[in-house]
Amino acid sequence: MNCSRMGCLVVGLVLAGFVPAYGAEQLKDVVPEGDWQVAVEGLGFADGLSYDEVGNVFFGDLRGPNAGVYKLSPDGRKTKLYDTGRSGTRMGPDGKLYACGGKTLVAIDVKDGKVTAVADNLGTNDLAVSKNGHAYITGK
Repeated sequence: MNCSRMGCLVVGLVLAGFVPAYGAEQLKDVVPEGDWQVAVEGLGFADGLSYDEVGNVFFGDLRGPNAGVYKLSPDGRKTKLYDTGRSGTRMGPDGKLYACGGKTLVAIDVKDGKVTAVADNLGTNDLAVSKNGHAYITGK
């Protein structure tokens, strides 16, 4: 699975349910060769899509028995990083994945899985992380 920025966007649209995987024909101008495949199945509610420079796609599944924060690697392997779904994910310049939701902001070390609370009692919905490492969150 080659994940250019545009490819990650398209995977994200499919993950989030905006574009059904079976309706890929409508996006043939985005990926002309039409090499479409379902990236992840069985999600309750995918949200908080982001990616890193090596092509990993990160997202939260907010509902259902498998809710959590996931990494989808360029080879198609899905790894659960955190047991609680988050509505926003962004990679920081320190190599940690920042995730918000459930009134908290956490930093997830994607190498060892360690989760560190950054802030709590917030009305979080989504976030951005600057190249300087400043996290900006939106409220509900």
